[in-house]
Amino acid sequence: MLVIWAITLLSVVVLTWSEIVGWNLERFNDSGDRSQARMAAISGIALALDPQLDDSSSLFRDHEIEPGLTTNVVIESEGARINLNYMAAKALQDEGARNQFARFLEVIFNVEPRDQDALIDAILDWVDADDVKRLNGIESEDGYEAGNRFFYTVDELEKVHGAELITTQPNWQDRFTLWSHGRIDVNWAAPEILAALPGLDEFIAEEIVLRVAGPDGILRTEDDEPFESLEEIQQLAGLSDGAFNVLSPWISTSDRSSRIVATGSANGFEHTVSVVMNGRQR
Repeated sequence: MLVIWAITLLSVVVLTWSEIVGWNLERFNDSGDRSQARMAAISGIALALDPQLDDSSSLFRDHEIEPGLTTNVVIESEGARINLNYMAAKALQDEGARNQFARFLEVIFNVEPRDQDALIDAILDWVDADDVKRLNGIESEDGYEAGNRFFYTVDELEKVHGAELITTQPNWQDRFTLWSHGRIDVNWAAPEILAALPGLDEFIAEEIVLRVAGPDGILRTEDDEPFESLEEIQQLAGLSDGAFNVLSPWISTSDRSSRIVATGSANGFEHTVSVVMNGRQR
């Protein structure tokens, strides 16, 4: 009986040890795959920074570095996003810009008109340099302190009083930037951003996107037909000179800054790295 008991105990110990070793090996392999995915993403960034590669290079799309290890690179205009600091700076100086800020809030984030003034005032109290509270704003109250400076990161918007009207929405950060040159790039902006611009609506926004997509109707392909001038936008939208003069300060057909997003994949694990740079974009 003692021999049987000893054999049984040894079997349990060996089985447990095997399970622990197997778990450790699996964890080690997972860690290695994550590191490989991260390195593949970094390799994608390096590819995108290579000036000898054309922007339509096949190396940017699902490029297999080695079996089981791939990288995918997307290069887009940073002007596709709303520059939060630029928007706030203009709204500090101009009532028309404040009205445009309100339109962005309403069309893109469904902020009700009754909430727009309070949110805009809170944002402007955050970015201005003084401690004077605006009519519907907030500078210091119940442990809250306005930054009294412009935003260092997009995520800082979460610190602004009442900004949960925006920041609780899915992927809200994708609509903002701090790094563009301010105007909205009509060749890259999403339809909801275009539709919020003065003189445009959702129907014209869709027409703009379809025009850019070219004959195949698919964006970011070789047959794309981007706008070369602002006057082309005026013609497509059928805007009078007066209406176009209101729209034109808010738009461009290119932005000098680009966002490079590289995703590395390794055995089911993914890692994404993004950088913003002056220059390259498709």
